[in-house]
Amino acid sequence: MLSSVSKLADKNFIIGFFLPSLLGVVAAMQMFSCPSWAGQVCAATAGPAASGHGAAAAADAFADLTFFAVAVWIIAVLLMALNYFEYRLAEGYLPPLCWLEPLRAYHRWKLKRLNARHDKLKESGKLTAASVLQWNILARYPRDDARILPTRFGNTVRAFEMYPAEVYGADSITIWLRLGSVIPKDFQELINDARAQVDFFVNIWFLAWVLALAVLARAVAERFHWTKAPVHDALATAIPIALCVAVAYVSYTWALGRIIAWGDMVKSAFDCYLPALAKQLGYVLPPEESARRAFWTDFSKLAIYRQQMTDKKWTLLSDQPTNPAGASPKQDDVIFEAGVRTITRRE
Repeated sequence: MLSSVSKLADKNFIIGFFLPSLLGVVAAMQMFSCPSWAGQVCAATAGPAASGHGAAAAADAFADLTFFAVAVWIIAVLLMALNYFEYRLAEGYLPPLCWLEPLRAYHRWKLKRLNARHDKLKESGKLTAASVLQWNILARYPRDDARILPTRFGNTVRAFEMYPAEVYGADSITIWLRLGSVIPKDFQELINDARAQVDFFVNIWFLAWVLALAVLARAVAERFHWTKAPVHDALATAIPIALCVAVAYVSYTWALGRIIAWGDMVKSAFDCYLPALAKQLGYVLPPEESARRAFWTDFSKLAIYRQQMTDKKWTLLSDQPTNPAGASPKQDDVIFEAGVRTITRRE
């Protein structure tokens, strides 16, 4: 349990969740009236003249800053709990983005157009340009247009998620949960570092939209007199919303570039450690490429659908001879006993 608590203060947590929550709280304080427990913080942001003087003021400021830090930390933990929801929302699996079928059709049309452009470059002999374009296509879109999602974020993530299935016949999500058992700690840290950068921009994107909706909700409440707060004019409402939308767009765009770097690390993990996973599972991979693909496809079906693997179709490590010289276990025992007798006689 203590090791899990320590993860709430490590580098990746600070980068991916604490910093976005800190920026979000500071932005919310500027857009809305300052809460009482953060009075000294707001006064500090307003200027040194408003922050007060003396030991009592310093003590109050310390207490307020403590509450402020705790609030930011709690929001960061909530963001970590909502991480899966945020990704599903950004990828286009959840409403309202999953309802936007025209966006899905647009990305299918764009993929078809990019593939046609690639073929044209290849036919004209511009192989370098064709290779660069092909890399961009594979980095941002899955090969099968039936798996296209309505967002750029979702298609970029799906592009590297489909890599293990296309290359090795392995279901990426199912195998990834087991691949972590054989990935070295140093390499796992590199993957987590790349993921933390994506988490940072995703959380900024999410908080920007939350603040924009909060400002809009405040304007609606003031318009229908649901609150006793003073009514803000249209400009005081439009500017914060426009800033939030701009921040959301920029963070979303930057996240796309970091997803590619994160995806390259994940693909490298499959390239380097799938054989080690097979050994960890107790199997010997066949030498033929097609047979290896069939093995990982069968194991994926086992993990997903609990479909048993065919008996004696794949070689187990336990079926392999343990003595490389070809001697049987009984022969090994005889050799060992003879060696012990020799040592005993010398003594």
